[in-house]
Amino acid sequence: MDSKLKRLNVSRISPSGGSAGEGVVINDAGTECEFGTVSSAGGGGGGYTGFHDYGNIPIITNFTGNFDNSFSSANVTGDIGSFGLTGIEIGSSLLLRITCPTGNRVTFHSDMGFIGEKPDVFPSGKTGMLVVTCFNSQISGTIAGYAEQD
Repeated sequence: MDSKLKRLNVSRISPSGGSAGEGVVINDAGTECEFGTVSSAGGGGGGYTGFHDYGNIPIITNFTGNFDNSFSSANVTGDIGSFGLTGIEIGSSLLLRITCPTGNRVTFHSDMGFIGEKPDVFPSGKTGMLVVTCFNSQISGTIAGYAEQD
């Protein structure tokens, strides 16, 4: 079976019955949706690898987000002098929920591309989402987008 998604028709998805760290996936027969986890299926990363909590990130020189953690959260309580990435593979992506109770500066790796403006501050009291996708195996092949709640 071709691993590319051709078409998806959804009339209703109900979250009852799932466990923490699981998502809605299509069963192996391709006939229905169920709860489970997805691992990479060839062609580079991109699979759901479970939830990872980086916890509190105090004032540090470097922070490295890891594509082995496709779905993660961090509480930024200090300035980040250099935000980099590891585990970069073609097709990998990560989503990082960022909370920042104190308002802190951040400097992203200069080779990371951004859709829209590259943030230089995580504002106090806001929750933001950083989404990064790899188009080659170098940090220069990553495209990121960042947005925060109103």
